[in-house]
Amino acid sequence: MQRLLVRLALLGLAALTIVAVVGVWWYQRERSIEVYTDADRIRLPALDASPRDILWQPAEVLPGVINQSEDEFEPHLAPDGRSLLFVRGRVGLGTDLYVSERTLGGWTPPRPLSVVNSEADELGPEISRDGMRLYFSSNRGGGNGGYDLWVSVRGDDGWSTPVNLGTGVNSTNHESGPALTPDGRSIYFASDRPRPASPADGPPTPGPGPTRASAQTGFDLYAGVVTPTGITSVRRVDELCSSAHETAPAVSPAGDFVYFASDRVGGAGGFDLYRSRRIDGVHQRPEPLGDGVNSAADEMDPAVALGGFQLHFTSNRTPDDAGPGDLDLYQSTSREVFADRDVHRARVSWQELLPLALWIAMLLIALILLWLLAHAFRSQLFRQLSLIARCLLASLLVHACVLFLMTFWGVGTSLTNWLQDGGGMQVRIASPTLGSVASQVRGSVTDITVEASAETLSRAEAIPADAPTATLATVAAARAEITRTPTPAATADARDAPSRPHAPADSSTDTPAAASEPTVTLRTPAAPAPTRTAEAATTVTATAAPTRPRTEAASAASPAAASP
Repeated sequence: MQRLLVRLALLGLAALTIVAVVGVWWYQRERSIEVYTDADRIRLPALDASPRDILWQPAEVLPGVINQSEDEFEPHLAPDGRSLLFVRGRVGLGTDLYVSERTLGGWTPPRPLSVVNSEADELGPEISRDGMRLYFSSNRGGGNGGYDLWVSVRGDDGWSTPVNLGTGVNSTNHESGPALTPDGRSIYFASDRPRPASPADGPPTPGPGPTRASAQTGFDLYAGVVTPTGITSVRRVDELCSSAHETAPAVSPAGDFVYFASDRVGGAGGFDLYRSRRIDGVHQRPEPLGDGVNSAADEMDPAVALGGFQLHFTSNRTPDDAGPGDLDLYQSTSREVFADRDVHRARVSWQELLPLALWIAMLLIALILLWLLAHAFRSQLFRQLSLIARCLLASLLVHACVLFLMTFWGVGTSLTNWLQDGGGMQVRIASPTLGSVASQVRGSVTDITVEASAETLSRAEAIPADAPTATLATVAAARAEITRTPTPAATADARDAPSRPHAPADSSTDTPAAASEPTVTLRTPAAPAPTRTAEAATTVTATAAPTRPRTEAASAASPAAASP
């Protein structure tokens, strides 16, 4: 019995030992809990956190006091947010640094930094957090070649004479766009110095300047350490670079993001703005800023303020997206957003659908008529009719269908092109009396060419073109005011002759055959009699200058033309 108890005790002790070991292992195992953090002081489990969604507002151009007819680019807000520094001018033509102060009434007119500016280019201003140092890029004399990084120190008398930062950071290539971290210990910049050889790297597309000038190797982002003796430990930031251009770096006020511009594949078009989060000094994968900022044009030179919630940048976009324009300064603010739902409903324009409905109804009626016609052909009653009756009935049905179709088919003549080409105008005057068609066919035609002044031609044109009838006496009365000049050569049919533009008639000359006068051709029967009963047709063709109004008409005809 004792042995059994001892065994049970040993088994229980072993079980407790195993449970204790497993419990310790389970407690000390690695567990993954999702948290929200800003890589600084915020770190909350996802179950306990209430994150907010933030998006960039659509960018707006800065007021006209800042943006002028010249190029404005590379903005930078001073740490206190009260001063805006930027570059004005064309790269290579002596760009200068300007500063504008923020007031309750808006930005003040920009003034140049005369102490810093030179006859060369000054680009990419960057003020240290304490406001005592001004970094920028320039191709002035005394550098190592191309554009170099320079610094000016603020003293009691203002900014000092700029000093080149030396060979620790500058090379024989271009260096531009300096950007300091908030603690002032590190500096980012762009350079087109030869990049490490990589078989996957292809030739980059031309970029704009020193941040925008062509380069065989492309611009990349570099970082260095700021020391009292200068900038050292310069290295290429491979996490942010690609085979394209990366330029104009900027660091957020908290130092947790690096913003830059790139024309890499996958952007909205041209140069776009990207940002990369810095976690313990390691750069994460860059992400574009989105549609609120980027567009099909170029967006460059980001400058972040207000704790990272306000963005200034450069763009050559135009309001109507008509193509690249001048470089101007824009701003955007990130705002907290919430999920909503847009309801889209298709709108039907019944006025536009009415013609389609009429055509559908017409088609259905036509199909019904065709079905009735086919059914009638096969009916016993139709077979009992004579051949003439059948043909008559079929003709009536076909004509009814054609008449129905012509009811919906508008036939018109467009005079727009004819008026623009300066063609002639035909006025048809017909006798109100009825006569045989044979008399019109047998009547010979005599062509009379006369020269008329512009005033007389206006009176002749006063006869309405759409008048249904007019007597031959009306034509004779109108002809009486025209000086007749027979022209044997002008015997061609006016309706078949091509219209030719003529210059307006000159009223100062008395020459009947002047080339500048318009020509009027009258076609009448050979033996026109005022009492003739046969219907006669007379065509009046007037060729005038292309700019002559075609809609003018006299309010009434002359008394002589009104009498039969």
